[in-house]
Amino acid sequence: MNPLSTAPKLSRTRLIDQTIDAVRELLAKNTVPVGEFLPSEGDLAAQFAVGRSTMREAIRTLEAQGLVKRIHGRGIQVVDQSGSASVDMLQLMLQQGKVDVRDVLEIRSTLEIQAAALAAVRATPAEIAAIEAAFHQLESSQALTEVLAADLDFHFTIARAAHNTVLMLIYQTIRPLFEEAVLTALKRDQEPGLRRQFHREIFEAIRSGREAEAADAMRRHLRGTKDVLDGKPQTPSP
Repeated sequence: MNPLSTAPKLSRTRLIDQTIDAVRELLAKNTVPVGEFLPSEGDLAAQFAVGRSTMREAIRTLEAQGLVKRIHGRGIQVVDQSGSASVDMLQLMLQQGKVDVRDVLEIRSTLEIQAAALAAVRATPAEIAAIEAAFHQLESSQALTEVLAADLDFHFTIARAAHNTVLMLIYQTIRPLFEEAVLTALKRDQEPGLRRQFHREIFEAIRSGREAEAADAMRRHLRGTKDVLDGKPQTPSP
C-alpha cells in the first residue's frame, strides 16, 4: 500500500505552504521512516493534487530544513538533519550580525541556571566525577583553545547530569552558538581568576546537592559573563 494513499487533498490557496505542512506531518508520523525514499516528485504532486512546480518548491524547502535530501539517480530520501540545518541558519545569522552574543547569553541563563539546579539533585556519582574532571581540566588549561574546550565540556557535563531530554536536545542543537558566545567572552575577560571562582562555586554546590546554591552560583557566573561582554567589572561572590 502506498504510505501516502491517505494524504489529504489540498485547496488551491497557499498551496506551497499547505504542501510543506502536509508532507511534514507525514514525516512526523514516521509514515516513511528515516533512510527510506519518498515517491517521485511527480507521484507526490499527483497524490496531493498539486502541480509539479508546487511540489518541487515544497521539497526544496523541506530539504533546506534538513528533513529530506535529493540523491541523484535515486530520489528523495527522508533524513533527520533538522538540528544541523537549524544550527547552520543560526550560525549564519550570528555571522551576519542578526544574532548578538548577548541573545545567546540570555538563552544560556534560561537553560543553565535550571540545569545546575537539576544536576544538584539528579547527578549520579559518576556524573559528579565527570563534572569534577571537567572542572579540574578547566582550571589547568592555559591556551585559549584548551580553555574554550574545557569550559564547554564543564557546562555540557552539567547539562547531561540534569537528566532532562528536552534541555539536552536544545543544548546539542545550539552548541555552536554557545561556543561562539563563550569564545567571545573569553577573549574579553580580564579577570580569569573570577571565572575560575564562579566555576568552583557551581561545582561545589552541585557536588554537595545544594539545589538553590547551584542555581545561584550559575546565575552569578552568567551575570559576570554579561559584565564581561558589556565591558563592566565583574562582581565577586559575597
